[in-house]
Amino acid sequence: MNRNRVFAARSVRLSLSKLRPLAVLMSLGIAVFIFAESIVGAGISSYSNKISTNSALNYVEVTSVGPDSAREITDESLSRFSQIEHVVRSSGWAQIDLAIEDPANWPSQNNPGAFMGTPFISGITPKVPLGDVPGDGPGEGQILLPDHGQGQKYAQLLGKEMSFVYTKEIGPGNGEPVSISLRVSGIYDNSSPGTDGAQAAYVSSTVLQSTLANARPNTKALTYPRAYVRVDSADEVVNVQNQVRALGYSVNSVAGQIRSLSGLFALLALVNWVIGGFQIIFCLGVGVSVGGSWIKQRAREVGLLKAIGWSGPP
Repeated sequence: MNRNRVFAARSVRLSLSKLRPLAVLMSLGIAVFIFAESIVGAGISSYSNKISTNSALNYVEVTSVGPDSAREITDESLSRFSQIEHVVRSSGWAQIDLAIEDPANWPSQNNPGAFMGTPFISGITPKVPLGDVPGDGPGEGQILLPDHGQGQKYAQLLGKEMSFVYTKEIGPGNGEPVSISLRVSGIYDNSSPGTDGAQAAYVSSTVLQSTLANARPNTKALTYPRAYVRVDSADEVVNVQNQVRALGYSVNSVAGQIRSLSGLFALLALVNWVIGGFQIIFCLGVGVSVGGSWIKQRAREVGLLKAIGWSGPP
């Protein structure tokens, strides 16, 4: 009888040892699934938030030329735009000719490099693969150059303090060169040029405004051919667009052209819920599988114990 009990005890321990690898494997599977779901969910949430708060989708483009436009865009106009509810910031857009002053950095002996000084608009301007540039663009005294153009790659200029030349009006039809010193803080990707052009050189709005004011000293107030109004959420873009139009300006927006924008964000949220649902189903399946195996093993153990005379708990 003692020998049978020893055999039964060993059989019970053997049965439990067979269950342990299965339980460990199941636990690892659950852990991996939960980790993957959290990574995917975080990625979807981050992408949805970024695309709806800091991309072309949450900007209103304002122009002073168009069938609905009746006035110029000035700094006063930008101030009025900024006072509209849900507007984060309003930025004037204009460009000014810039050329590299030092011949040693020219693309060729007779080509000083022709750039268009352009304000950096976060969420609209191209990617910056080279350089340490904040999300809101270059700071004071900094400039972003394209990665190539006019037969030269400009990555070699990254980090350099350089002088650029623009033209200052000194009379009707007359001008003189004026130098401005800027550090190349980043190189942006101009492989697919947008409305700013392939040779845009991005600077802060403050640098652009001061340069324009110095280049046109006889102008009473700066005017901009375009402006960009940033809205805190893509859902409010059409509302802000209509209010800007009511002020007498031509307006346009990507969000206004995409009728299914809200459906896009709903789809992203649905994907996250579907992944969570699969996780719940997987965990339930694992629980049922492990529980069933445990019950089956326990039944076998009880049968072995009863076969050797065990009569159950007292």
